[in-house]
Amino acid sequence: LPSCRRLMLIALLAATACAELDADSAPLPEAELQLRALASRPTTMVQGIGDAENATFTSDGRLFVTGGENVYEITKLGDAYQAEKRYAGTCNFTGIVEHAGYLYTTCGEGADLANLTPYLLASPLTPRVEFEVIYEFTKVGIPNGIAFDERGRLFVTDFTPLLGKLVALSFAPSSPLSVTREEVWHRMNHPLANGLKIYRNKVYLTD
Repeated sequence: LPSCRRLMLIALLAATACAELDADSAPLPEAELQLRALASRPTTMVQGIGDAENATFTSDGRLFVTGGENVYEITKLGDAYQAEKRYAGTCNFTGIVEHAGYLYTTCGEGADLANLTPYLLASPLTPRVEFEVIYEFTKVGIPNGIAFDERGRLFVTDFTPLLGKLVALSFAPSSPLSVTREEVWHRMNHPLANGLKIYRNKVYLTD
């Protein structure tokens, strides 16, 4: 959970990707690709998302960002971008992931980092996303990174200092919003469990 209170969401304009994807153009020399990458400059899209934590593009091309008070959808209005809140209350949001037509996110409610109330929220990926609490964690103090495995289990890192662990949530087969089991999958000798990705049945995390 970063301490920064001021955040700018930026998009890196990478000319190299366009060059590599253009079938009518010959591949550029590696040295030129590196120079183009160095010449790229960030473009400010949105300002004012305090404690921005994670971002994800959905399968239908929409951008969502978690922050210290809410989870936001970045939308375009004319030539400008804006951050629209997608939760009716306030909470310190962290991880976010899409799975099987739903968006899931985690947050901790409360002003005291040592006594947060940790929640899992979800929303169908509809034209108007509205997150609602679907579960209160019992084995996680500060939920952070989240990712689904191939079996449909949701893994969550616990950012609690000196008590880092990886927790797995199981869902009812017929209800993607009903958590049926929460288990500690792995306890870590790391002070802070942070980002999380699952790729080809392997778990990758940062601390």
